[in-house]
Amino acid sequence: MKGVKEGVVLFLFLLLSLNLYGVQEKENQVSWKIHLKIVDEEGKILSGFKIFYDKELIGKVDTFGEWQGIIKRRTRDPFFLTLISYLDDDGLSKRVEIRSDKNEEGLFVFEELVVFERLPSSVNLNSLDQETLLAEKKRKSLELIYFSFSQKKEAQNKYFSFGETLKLETALKKEASRLGFFYDMGALLQVYIEPLEREGGIGSVLSCGVHVRFPYEQKKTFFEYQGKNFFSSSWVEQLFSEIKKRASIPFLIKRVDGEWFLSEKNAIQQEFWNFAPTLELKSHLFPIQVSTKKKTLDHETLYYLIPAEGNFCKLPDKNSCYLYSKPFTP
Repeated sequence: MKGVKEGVVLFLFLLLSLNLYGVQEKENQVSWKIHLKIVDEEGKILSGFKIFYDKELIGKVDTFGEWQGIIKRRTRDPFFLTLISYLDDDGLSKRVEIRSDKNEEGLFVFEELVVFERLPSSVNLNSLDQETLLAEKKRKSLELIYFSFSQKKEAQNKYFSFGETLKLETALKKEASRLGFFYDMGALLQVYIEPLEREGGIGSVLSCGVHVRFPYEQKKTFFEYQGKNFFSSSWVEQLFSEIKKRASIPFLIKRVDGEWFLSEKNAIQQEFWNFAPTLELKSHLFPIQVSTKKKTLDHETLYYLIPAEGNFCKLPDKNSCYLYSKPFTP
């Protein structure tokens, strides 16, 4: 009988401890009251956005371009919400930092007008300003990348297991960070990976199918990638190189004293996307080669183009414009 009483006392003690722990956890939580209003650069209301906290969908912007909600966290530190459009083909997205010193009835209050810059609905190729806008936006958007995977709990031929997904995502995020990318689910540069061939069970992938959607391009690029030592650093590095080969990147060219050059100073800000000499650029006339010959002018490195003369811009009286690199074709 004594043992039964001791057991009951121990059970009540544990129950009370769990309740107290639960109350303490609840008290330690910080509530954030958030109000966002979404507009374009002209102040027009935008709707059609999903809102994510980490990777969890927490709401959608209403028809008035607004979203309100309360998020509970264990810290007062700033954090991010990601807004992703599900209406536009361009996949507009933006990360919004949530921070506040304002306190209202025990809540941290954050209110912000989120402004999205819209691309023109159609790019007029005779307008240098719109060409420049498109090139600048694409260049900026190439700073972010996100990988997703075909995944199931048990690995099958066409799916990664949870363990494989975790291992692969960790390796890809590490390499992305090393190359200067920001890893964000709202990135316009989206890469989807699926296993195509195995020689056995989990961890035995021989080849993958890689689907890439580059910013402001309607079509997805697909290629099959084979490599030894799946998940290894060399495998991941080579995968990034294969993605790079298939990208069409804007580069600024300039005419100086009648000759054309590629400007390194105004090329892609990220080192990963920087050109290598002998790069081929597409123009409305014919392909143009970037040579290894260069000169420096006012702290700007200029690489000679081959041919060096001609009207490479669509507007012949212009002395600078953007040309795109020619993607690799297997």
